[in-house]
Amino acid sequence: MYRFGAAIVTAAALLLLTGCVPESSTGDPTPKASSSSVVSASPTSVAPTSASPASSAPSEPSTPSTDSVEGIAELIGLAGFAISDEESPYIVRWGKGTLDGSDVRVYEFADEEQFATYVDSLAGFGITVDNFARVGNFAVAPTDPSQLEQIGASLG
Repeated sequence: MYRFGAAIVTAAALLLLTGCVPESSTGDPTPKASSSSVVSASPTSVAPTSASPASSAPSEPSTPSTDSVEGIAELIGLAGFAISDEESPYIVRWGKGTLDGSDVRVYEFADEEQFATYVDSLAGFGITVDNFARVGNFAVAPTDPSQLEQIGASLG
């Protein structure tokens, strides 16, 4: 009899882990696992169900900085900013957003030499160093040149 009871408990545990337990008719609003759930054999891979006290505490709002492309976009106040997945020579990362309805691009360069080489490659289009606001290894290029002063002031 003991072996039969252990087999039932084992089968019930497996059904529970694989999501094959029938939905309760009590109207329990808790979502049930689907039959397509992947179950790991390792018990250490199960995520904890409660947040730790440190992660549940409200965090301080992040302060925009000039340490990243995203931080610069936030400092400037770019709307709809997104990092581009397009690769570009001389540029580490770049993204685009809008400021007062005009496109603005934020570029990150590995160093000053890479920025200078990039600007030189644009000379044929009439683009010069004066078309960028700079801070560190970052350059900001608005399509509306009248925004350069505002962007420069935002960058400090």
